Amino acid sequence: MALALASTLALAACGGAAPTTTPGPASSTASAAAPNAQPASAAPASAKPAAPSGAPGSAKPAASAAAGQPTPMTVAYVGISGGDLPLWTANDGGIFKKNGLDVKVTIASSSSSGMVSDLIAGQLQVVWTDGTNAASADASGADLAIVAMIHPTYAYLLMAPASIKTPADLKGKKIAVSNLTGTDAVASREALPKLGLDPQKDVVFVPVGSNANRTAALLSGSAQASLLDPPGTLKLEAQGFHSIADLTTMNLPSTSASLIVQRSYIAAHRDAVQKFIDSIVEAIVLDKKDRTMALNLMKKYEKSNDDKAMQSTYDFYRPITPTLPFPKLDVLATAVGQLAGENPKLKTVDLSKAIDASFVQSAADRKLDQG
Repeated sequence: MALALASTLALAACGGAAPTTTPGPASSTASAAAPNAQPASAAPASAKPAAPSGAPGSAKPAASAAAGQPTPMTVAYVGISGGDLPLWTANDGGIFKKNGLDVKVTIASSSSSGMVSDLIAGQLQVVWTDGTNAASADASGADLAIVAMIHPTYAYLLMAPASIKTPADLKGKKIAVSNLTGTDAVASREALPKLGLDPQKDVVFVPVGSNANRTAALLSGSAQASLLDPPGTLKLEAQGFHSIADLTTMNLPSTSASLIVQRSYIAAHRDAVQKFIDSIVEAIVLDKKDRTMALNLMKKYEKSNDDKAMQSTYDFYRPITPTLPFPKLDVLATAVGQLAGENPKLKTVDLSKAIDASFVQSAADRKLDQG
């Protein structure tokens, strides 16, 4: 299978094959209008777009799978990151199709909260985002479950200019974050005490938005540090910046790359959810076995021919991506605890109901992680 995938990707690189990723539905997660949000090539003509169900809370797929036909599902994720590799592999490598799914992968053009709203409305069946979004939605009356955590530790480097030698030099300085409740902000609050800093007193968080905006804040000097991941960190290093802390070595529990599904969808389409998780596990196994295939996919989605950058990104994410991505209650509880001050409603959520590890457990019982 790995050889077949490698051949397919080689053809794609030469224009001989079209990627399977397609533009999203006309909802807040749709990315057709964002030219940088999708791989350059169009999807095959056989791809079937999913139309919104139109009924909030219905959690129904956009179309019902006819007998013997693959089950349609739409999944959305935010932005391009090397950590998304398992999703790209499952999609482009035909693993979803092999497992009886017609999956449409879209990149959200809105915030994670907007993406979760589309999940609740039934316009999406799976979202790849921070698991704390599931808890926040449940605190407002939703019924969402985290079925996998792809990276259970934070995948960030704390980047700073050459003038900042150590974390201690950040006292009184500004840290650029996406927003005050974003994944990187939560990670910062967890990491700074381990670096000898009080996140409430020693630094000032400056919300600026996207990775590109955080990078720009560093380059302009409007912030003196920010959490980022490769290959973006390599571009900063070329400008004289450096990493003063590696969060991947700090074993900080993270829900940043969680797969979230509506419980009503699970009840009606449990087999489809199982097939989706099976596909992700199989993709992770293949990513770890076939480095060349994985690097070719990363080049395609990152739109980069920089071998060094892609290799560094692959090596950064590989050790923090478990083959069996179990969602864990203690990991979610730690992340939610960091946000409870901003959203007191989170204290009322039964977090155990926001975790469903049965799908990954089934994959483990069938030894899918062993290839």
